[in-house]
Amino acid sequence: MQTSKKRLVIELDDDEHMAIKTRASIAGMTMRQYVLSRVWNKEAEVALMEYDKEDVTDSIKQALLEVIAHRKEAIPLPTLEATLDLLEDD
Repeated sequence: MQTSKKRLVIELDDDEHMAIKTRASIAGMTMRQYVLSRVWNKEAEVALMEYDKEDVTDSIKQALLEVIAHRKEAIPLPTLEATLDLLEDD
């Protein structure tokens, strides 16, 4: 099945066109690749800004508490004395 492509046309001043073309060239991209990378990154930034900072902070706190709880439940490492005792028994 063939996918259809759509064309996006924007009007730019000569200076704007040259600025985009120059930035794309410096980045080693075509103008299309450069513009699309900037559009997608901008959408990601907007999506991140929509998160409530308190929710993110609470999520980080919860994750840290889970790590701490896991460490407390982990089997403690033997002390140096206990290790030496084990070696002497052999």
